Amino acid sequence: MATKSYEELLFNSIKNGQQSVKSVYDIWLELGNTGTPQDFIESLRGKSAYEYALDGGYKGTEAEFAAKMASFAGQTATYSLDEATATLTIDLQ
Repeated sequence: MATKSYEELLFNSIKNGQQSVKSVYDIWLELGNTGTPQDFIESLRGKSAYEYALDGGYKGTEAEFAAKMASFAGQTATYSLDEATATLTIDLQ
């Protein structure tokens, strides 16, 4: 059976005249996810910039990271993407 998208599941429940529309949590479960409603809510939260920095090897505290980011306020950034290596380079001036 092909995986259905959230939109397909919601549309089909309305089209078929079901008495109650499923919650987003129920549809999340039908899409193959497992967990509690709290797990669902937590899955909606994306990573913070600090979490991405940690993934990239940053070793400082969150407070240190925030201070470093604040020090860049007002600077201009230029971006370049190397599609072959999926590397994003950001230069601050």
